[in-house]
Amino acid sequence: MDDRPEHLRVTDEDWKNTPPSVQVLVASLAKRVEEFEARINRNSSNSNQPPSSDGPFKDRSKQKQKRGGQKGHEGHQQTLLDFTDEEHIYTSQCPCGGTDLIDKGPYYIHQEIELPDIQMTVNPFLLHEQQCQRCSQTLRAQIPLPRSKERDMVPG
Repeated sequence: MDDRPEHLRVTDEDWKNTPPSVQVLVASLAKRVEEFEARINRNSSNSNQPPSSDGPFKDRSKQKQKRGGQKGHEGHQQTLLDFTDEEHIYTSQCPCGGTDLIDKGPYYIHQEIELPDIQMTVNPFLLHEQQCQRCSQTLRAQIPLPRSKERDMVPG
């Protein structure tokens, strides 16, 4: 019976000359090493561990695709927004010192988007206290629901 571990690099003759007690020890240690290696190589893609338990550094050699844009993939560009104001920028001098420059038209459009200032609207609600003339009970007005919630509650 040959109990030699699969990955053990020992010739058949040397293994047969090894005492049985050492063979059992080597086989059990080889099995433990195999279990430890399986445990070390475990991550979220081959076990039930969450991705947050993976280490911060992934082995880049195991990636199927290279980083960046892939060959054959159609690129996307940001769409230009409607202009509210247009400013043309020209150079005034060539690095060689020449100042007589011929305009060839715009080569690039750079958009800067500025959001308008947000104006806060403050609506005070003055809650009045009233007294019933019939029973003399004092009544207090309640704070109305926010207008957005009122709109959501109206069937429509």
